[in-house]
Amino acid sequence: MDETVNLNDNLVHTYHCLCTQLLLASTTTLSNLPHRLSSRDYILPLPTLPNNLRAGLDPEEVSRQTSSNDSRGRHCAILLNTVSDKSPIIITPDEGGFEKRYLQRCGRCKLTIGYHLDRGQYSIPGKDDLNHSPGSSGKEDVIYLLQGGFLDTKMMVTGESGNIQRNHE
Repeated sequence: MDETVNLNDNLVHTYHCLCTQLLLASTTTLSNLPHRLSSRDYILPLPTLPNNLRAGLDPEEVSRQTSSNDSRGRHCAILLNTVSDKSPIIITPDEGGFEKRYLQRCGRCKLTIGYHLDRGQYSIPGKDDLNHSPGSSGKEDVIYLLQGGFLDTKMMVTGESGNIQRNHE
């Protein structure tokens, strides 16, 4: 039930914060994303940056190179108008242990919409160094989205109400 745009036979689904700020564009609907078993948060894979973009090449040139690749049938997503906390919060799940989470917030109203886990929480040494911004400790090739913090565009435009709940911080 979300608004879609057809770009070269790919459907793009758009989602907004409860304050109506555009936050997410994805070729996969939220309902089709996998969930974490412990929390039922959506797992949203984000595309990794091409090596030439990491090396500081002109973003327009990188865009031309990547747009020429055939992307039909592949998942692609982008977060928009969000800010990531610089300091993590520590979560202690019921099953023991802990998680360091870097909260992702709406850039307008600051509602928590998701989080990145700390790179140290992953057990693949060396691989994580490629997928983060300089000065960041969060692993940024996947984001966990909290349920209830998004409106699909159609729901927002038509004023449909659903099971919309604000996320607790």
